[in-house]
Amino acid sequence: QMASQNSEPEHENDAIYTSDTVSTLFDSIGDSIKTNNLKKFYGYINENYDEIKDDVSAIKYSYDIGLSFFTDDNENVQPSSSALYNMIICYSLKYLEKKTNVETKVNDDGTCTIKAGEGTDYTFMEGFTEMNDLVSGLKSEENNHTVILSNSDVNKIISAILGSVVNVDNYQFTNVNAFYEMIDNESLIKEQYDLVAGNYVSNKNEVYLVLDNNSEIDDYVLYALGLMSYDDMEKSMVALLNKEKSPVKVEYNSVVGKEYKVLSKNDNYVYMNNSMLGIDGYIDVSLFAYNAFTSKAIYYANIQSTLDDCKNTVKIAGVLRQKDNISNGCLTAGIGYTKEFTDHMINYYNNSDIVKDETVVYTNVKLKMDNTYEYVSEKIGEIKLDNPTAIRIYVNTFKAKDKVKEFVNKYNESAEQGDEITYSDMVGTIMTTVSTIINAITYVLIAFVAVSLIVSSIMIGIITYISVIERTKEIGVLRSVGASKADIRHVFTAETFIIGFISGIFGIAIALLFTIPINIVLKHFTGIAGLAKLPWLGAIILIAISVLLTLIAGLIPSRVAAKKDPVVALRTE
Repeated sequence: QMASQNSEPEHENDAIYTSDTVSTLFDSIGDSIKTNNLKKFYGYINENYDEIKDDVSAIKYSYDIGLSFFTDDNENVQPSSSALYNMIICYSLKYLEKKTNVETKVNDDGTCTIKAGEGTDYTFMEGFTEMNDLVSGLKSEENNHTVILSNSDVNKIISAILGSVVNVDNYQFTNVNAFYEMIDNESLIKEQYDLVAGNYVSNKNEVYLVLDNNSEIDDYVLYALGLMSYDDMEKSMVALLNKEKSPVKVEYNSVVGKEYKVLSKNDNYVYMNNSMLGIDGYIDVSLFAYNAFTSKAIYYANIQSTLDDCKNTVKIAGVLRQKDNISNGCLTAGIGYTKEFTDHMINYYNNSDIVKDETVVYTNVKLKMDNTYEYVSEKIGEIKLDNPTAIRIYVNTFKAKDKVKEFVNKYNESAEQGDEITYSDMVGTIMTTVSTIINAITYVLIAFVAVSLIVSSIMIGIITYISVIERTKEIGVLRSVGASKADIRHVFTAETFIIGFISGIFGIAIALLFTIPINIVLKHFTGIAGLAKLPWLGAIILIAISVLLTLIAGLIPSRVAAKKDPVVALRTE
């Protein structure tokens, strides 16, 4: 990219000089990397919480506990966090079957068996260099047209089929977890969600299964929770390939009471050869079967032994469904556990022998970018409650959000250099753009409404003036029997008041009537219920405005009526 032609050079044009393109890029990267000192900010929040307590729904502190959840229904005792990755494997293999007519099977040890037949079409596979070895193996009679792919070979096929959509080499999808800590605000949860099965949580070991307002939950979450079998998941992948829908129905009774075993980071190590060896690296567990242990059986024996000795479990106490009138709830679909359980697991972790024993070195297996493995030695440190890895502040309203931002900015002004807090306000960024658009639309609507109000006020004035002309003789009679100018003025003022009041009532009634079909249409297209509504205070204000405008519009005609000569008025026919 050429440098800007409009920039003023700081040198003479007598030779060749370097442009600072790369250095500027590096400098901007350096400026964008920030590390927050959350320990000091944590103390600041606790000391000054009274300043924002009325504006905050909850504050959630995150810690690097490394929790993993297991269910006995999961094949091969895999952690729930690998569910989405397993679904990607299943989809890719079924896609390969559909394109080439091969037979595929995922083995218990993480490998995959692919078998070719007489009807196999190699055209699709020959279009990818990543499948050259696969094609050669399938065509070989020595292999009986059968190839067993390692886990890394399967990843190459996935990359070839799905392309850049899925970065399987970095295993980014295994970080997706169906379990999360809920917001610590029970009243807000009950306000936004209905309990459709079971009971509300009563202790730290009880959790909720959270659904959206259609009683739905993501398929990978359902599979991760052990509520969808592998066969059902496989059928749904096949249906997806065939552009069909294959919804899975799970009864509430089969969900309530279901238990999950929970492991912390300290549980992911076993003693082996006088050292600690990791048994779960949060990638694909099959990777560790061949590198961390001598066989798959030994791996599963160790992890199963760990699960058998597991002291921490959670149980689904109830099922929550988001209410229809809530567009974005405070929870996400999945399993939500309480802050008390997080505190318990931190305490469990800190009091474990692994954390207390500072002389032991722990070894884990890491997957490198070149698909090779390395052993990494590390120590597990104690987790301090006053030093979280992330802080999330949930506010009550948009106005409260601004107050919290002022609270953080106030801290930054008083903080020492390097201790300032860099925060993200995604909702604020989005709403800034949305507010600009809404304000522009609002101003246009106000302009149209103002024109309509002016026209309607003129029309009311004209109607009142016509009434004055038609009742001229009546005005003369009233004046002849002793009515004052003020009395005549009050007659027509009362008339305009009645017109304004009745028209306001009619307007509100019609508006309320129209909100019914409008909300039905808006919910159909947007999925959001109750968008169009008229609060009672707003209705009263609108009626008052209607009365005020008609009174103003009737001022001139009523004054004209009051000034008429009674003698002249009596002679008027």
